[in-house]
Amino acid sequence: RTAVTAPVPLAAGTRKIRLRPAAGNGPNIDAMWLGPAPSYPPSVATFTHRRPVVEWKHGSASASSARTPGLTAEGAASFLAVGSPGGAAGAPFSGYCAIGGPRLNMPSWPEEWQGAMLLADYSSGWIRAARTLKARSCGAASVACRCELTVTEVVPFDSGLADVVGVFAHPQAGAVYVARMGAISRYRWLPAGTQPPVARIAAALRHGPSPFTLHVDASGSSDPEGAPLTYSWDFGDGSAPVAGPIASHTYVAAGPAGFDVTLTARDPGGAESTARIRVAVNDSPPVARIASVWDGQLYPMDGDTPFVLRAVVAEEVSGPDSVECSWQVSLHHDGHVHPEPPVDDCSATAVLSP
Repeated sequence: RTAVTAPVPLAAGTRKIRLRPAAGNGPNIDAMWLGPAPSYPPSVATFTHRRPVVEWKHGSASASSARTPGLTAEGAASFLAVGSPGGAAGAPFSGYCAIGGPRLNMPSWPEEWQGAMLLADYSSGWIRAARTLKARSCGAASVACRCELTVTEVVPFDSGLADVVGVFAHPQAGAVYVARMGAISRYRWLPAGTQPPVARIAAALRHGPSPFTLHVDASGSSDPEGAPLTYSWDFGDGSAPVAGPIASHTYVAAGPAGFDVTLTARDPGGAESTARIRVAVNDSPPVARIASVWDGQLYPMDGDTPFVLRAVVAEEVSGPDSVECSWQVSLHHDGHVHPEPPVDDCSATAVLSP
C-alpha cells in the first residue's frame, strides 16, 4: 500500500485524471477506480496480484540483483536484496532466463530441504533452493484462506548445470529430475554416501542360428566411488545365474526365439544396478534403407514442404510384412536437436517448415 492524499472533490461532469511519478520511477498501478469497489459476476474471471517471493534480473552477481519483497517504514512496497540486512540470507546471484521448480516434500531427504522451493536459470546454468516459511493468512470464511510464502534463505543446489529447461520432483522415488537440452539429470539423497554402480554389457554378436553361444562382458561397468563390483548374469531361459564379469551361454531353440539377458552389478555396500540386452536365436534384425529422401537433400525456404517417408525393409526369417517401422524426424538447430514425435508406420509424411 502507499500513502494517500486527502480526498479531492470533483464537480459533476467529465474529468480527466492524470497520474505522474512523485519519485524517480513509477507509478506502478495494479487497478484504480472511483467510488465503491466494482462487483463482478461469478462468470467473470478475476485474480489477485502478488509480488514474486524471490526475483532476479540481468547483471553481475556482485550487483545483488536477487531480491525478496519487503515494506518501507511507511508501509510502501519495497524489495530487499538477498544477503542484505532484513532480506533473505544467501549470496547474491543473477540470471537471464528463470525456470520455476517444485517445493520439495521428500521424506527420505534431511529436514533442511523439506519445503524448499527449487529455482533454476537456463542461461546462467544453476539451480538454487529457496528455503521458506509458510504463514497462514485467513479471511472471514475458511474458503478465503491462503498460504503466503516468505523466503528466508537462498542456497546453491547445483551451481554448474547448463541448459536447464525444467525441474521436477518425484517424492515416491525420493528424487529430483532436471530436464536439460539433450540430457536428464537425477538427484537423490544417499545418507550412506554410496551411489549405485553403473552396469554395462558388451556383446559382439547378439543373434544367430541354434545352437547360439553368446559371449558377454561387464568390464565396462563402474562404481562412482571406485569400489570393486560383483556381477550376476541371468540369461532369461530359466538357467541358473552365472557370476563373474565375463560369461558365455549357449541357447538352443527349434524356431525363432528371443531372450532378455540381465546383468546385475553390486558394490560392497549392497547398492546395485542392472543392464539388459535382447538376444535372438534363429532370427536376425531386419535391414532397413530410407528410399524416399537422401542425406544432405535440400528443401525450399518459402513455405511448408511435405516429404514422403518410405523405407525398403529386408527381413529374412518372417518377411517384410511382419516388420513394424518408426520414423524419427529431428530439427538440428544451433548445435542441438529438436526431435519431433515418432511416427509409427513404414510409410509416412513429414512436413518441414522454414
